[in-house]
Amino acid sequence: MNYKSILGALGLGAFGVLVSCSGSGAAEQIADGLVPADTVVYTADLDTIPSGVICGLEWIPLRGSRNGLFGNISKLIVRDSLLVVIDRPNCKAVAFNKQGDLLYQIANRGQGPEEYLEIAAASASDSVLYILDNYSHRLQQYSLADGSYVGAISVPFVAWDFEMMSDNDFLFTCLNNSPDSEIVPKPMDYAVWRTDSTMAVTHTYLPLPENYFEMIGKRRYFTTDNEGNVIFHCYRYPGFFTFTQDPAQEPAFHYVNFGRSIPADKGLTHKDVRKKKYNYLEETPFVYDDNWIGLTTHHRDWDYIQVMLWHKASGKLLTNSQKWAGNHIIYEMVGVNEDGFIAYLSSGQQQYDSLIEHGFPRADSIAETHIEQDDCALVIYRFCKD
Repeated sequence: MNYKSILGALGLGAFGVLVSCSGSGAAEQIADGLVPADTVVYTADLDTIPSGVICGLEWIPLRGSRNGLFGNISKLIVRDSLLVVIDRPNCKAVAFNKQGDLLYQIANRGQGPEEYLEIAAASASDSVLYILDNYSHRLQQYSLADGSYVGAISVPFVAWDFEMMSDNDFLFTCLNNSPDSEIVPKPMDYAVWRTDSTMAVTHTYLPLPENYFEMIGKRRYFTTDNEGNVIFHCYRYPGFFTFTQDPAQEPAFHYVNFGRSIPADKGLTHKDVRKKKYNYLEETPFVYDDNWIGLTTHHRDWDYIQVMLWHKASGKLLTNSQKWAGNHIIYEMVGVNEDGFIAYLSSGQQQYDSLIEHGFPRADSIAETHIEQDDCALVIYRFCKD
């Protein structure tokens, strides 16, 4: 059995990490006043995912996706019976029902009053989809039910990502990603700030040192868990934060002790990070019932990114087996819903066949038919109950 073929099927092949960043030494950052909600110790050789952790899979073929509906899933927004795919490079939002049937798409790139020049980020309340356009300094609003235009909100700042608790409660972030660039208007001196629907700042969190920067921005700073909380991560911290509905409550810090975390005292280039062999979270994790899945950048003799699962019941960090795909977590995690974690099978038949060959559970006949036609598909992981 070929190790590289399994990694390729899962999107886990060895590749250079395109992130340079500033971060935090563990002891120093805890001393700054952050009280960890929990602590996880990372080691280079993690246990692999055993049977009894994942008790079921559900396949959702995204019907019609082979026809160029979207190029990738920059973000998946899950609201009740809707799945909204955000494709940032192609400036599209594509909505499906829970069976994977296409409902509508929003592809309104332009300079008109109902259009946007970019999708810098997107989020949704129970009824409205919000698209952030930093060029026009607007949040464009579209009906979540049918994609029709609702209105716009003027935004007096630049943000890389945002998430929302309600139509009157937003979280934003904008971390400078170059010491030589200037962001106009200047971002907040905080990693995260909270606003109401008029974009008036109501709360600020996680103050930043003067001239702090992360060399290359992340594609995703916020995720949401299955209880409606917002998860935030940036490279300054060895771990991630949970923001609740209560704006006065300080975010809970989930500390991941990497041993060799990136120090917080200065900005570092990617070359510096590789030379010092730092380990860190590559992306903002997805959280479901206190379990979480994230990507870890590991620097040793060669550089690679691996999927990492924190399994709350066993109190262990777990990763994919190098020999058998039966219990594997697909590399491209995109969200959670009430059932579990959601991953994205992006390469259609070829990726599916390779997974099945190495022991991954088959889809049902309906889903297989669509995958054979090179439709993309989502995979929902259901965890075993304690």
